[in-house]
Amino acid sequence: MRTQWIPHLLGLLTPLASLVGLLLGGWWMGLTLFLLIGIYPILETLLGKSSITLPLQEGKAYNLILHLHGILVPVIVAVLLWRVHLDGLTFFTFLAVLSVGLSSGASGIVSAHELGHRKPRSASWWLARLSLFSVLYLHFTTEHNHTHHKHWARDVDPTSSPWGRSLYRHFLMTIPRQIQGAYRARPKDTQRSFIIEGVFLTVLGVASFDGLIA
Repeated sequence: MRTQWIPHLLGLLTPLASLVGLLLGGWWMGLTLFLLIGIYPILETLLGKSSITLPLQEGKAYNLILHLHGILVPVIVAVLLWRVHLDGLTFFTFLAVLSVGLSSGASGIVSAHELGHRKPRSASWWLARLSLFSVLYLHFTTEHNHTHHKHWARDVDPTSSPWGRSLYRHFLMTIPRQIQGAYRARPKDTQRSFIIEGVFLTVLGVASFDGLIA
């Protein structure tokens, strides 16, 4: 069906809510939290369950939506830094940091994962790198493409969770193991990624200590 891509538009609500909240300021900066904790669970309950799945990972519409997610990540992070520079570290900017963090995790990493599979050094591939750089996770593409896909669901795979492992335990284990996996697969690329991120954090800290904390 040609309209199969329309449900994917709902995914754009999360980053757009973060962007609107940052621009409006105040309590609006918690809009993403309200969506994720309040509205989305209610919608999921009202819509009910379905055994029908219509995955769509091709076509111009899907491709456009995917790239919009990738573009919005660095835009939202930049606007967050602007808001923190404007307001300083307050309760509301703390809400903004949580909102942007959740937004980046919900749509940013997912889109970067898809775009990272595109042709190396293509515009889409570079957009994935920019998106990951914005959240200081540049090593993800290296680990995902060269470790996860090679050793999927084996003990050496740092991404796949074995049956019965809790979300919190896996979260604490997967991040350092992903760094190790990326370094083992391509040490020079991984070192370069951390150097770039380190330079960025240094410059950010000199320009705005509040921005660095955020």
